[in-house]
Amino acid sequence: MARPKKAITPAQVTTWERIPVIFDLSFAACLIGMDQENLRKIARNGGFPAFKVGTKWRVRKTDLSEWIDCQLSQSRIANRPTREDTT
Repeated sequence: MARPKKAITPAQVTTWERIPVIFDLSFAACLIGMDQENLRKIARNGGFPAFKVGTKWRVRKTDLSEWIDCQLSQSRIANRPTREDTT
């Protein structure tokens, strides 16, 4: 009987390719540098792309990537100089 693989930890991730396809909320929180409880609240309110399997929250790698891109876009828009700033 094959032994199950040990789960990879965020500390072991050195490239995007090493991130699992689906991972738990604590892994996601560590990757993006957020507190797990805050991220859980955001997910519960629909602001973070996580889903539940039973009682556990899970995140798809592709959804996290898209969420990060969206956050960056919103940040750039919010930080863009206004017309008054440039005159």
